[in-house]
Amino acid sequence: MIGTAIMLAVITGGVGGVINGRLRGNLLLGIVLVGLVYVCASFLIGFWPVAIAGSLPLVLTFILSSITVKYLEENKELHPVLSIITGLGIPLVIGASCIWLVRTRLFPFESSPWIAAGIFSCLVLYYTWTSKCTWR
Repeated sequence: MIGTAIMLAVITGGVGGVINGRLRGNLLLGIVLVGLVYVCASFLIGFWPVAIAGSLPLVLTFILSSITVKYLEENKELHPVLSIITGLGIPLVIGASCIWLVRTRLFPFESSPWIAAGIFSCLVLYYTWTSKCTWR
């Protein structure tokens, strides 16, 4: 059941990250929307008690796939289809490694939501600092 939650998080984060990267969207808004989609999907499927286990893979796959697609299209001038395939391939590798960590009992279940919250708060601070605010 935990493996299913992690794989749903990996697929949701990867697809959401590719869409966000292709549309050149805001990472902060994108992770909030992808998180809401993940929570709604976990409630619909019925494994909401273990949905918190997928928070870290969700955040990591979203950020990595979004940044990969943006980087490959802007800096390497790669064809959009190839950058999308690469952006979807990286989350699958991360998901496989997370599932392997679950099987070997090395996945940090207790600290997983805290690590994801730390990454999210770093994104909030980054976008607050880099936005053109008049109060700074």
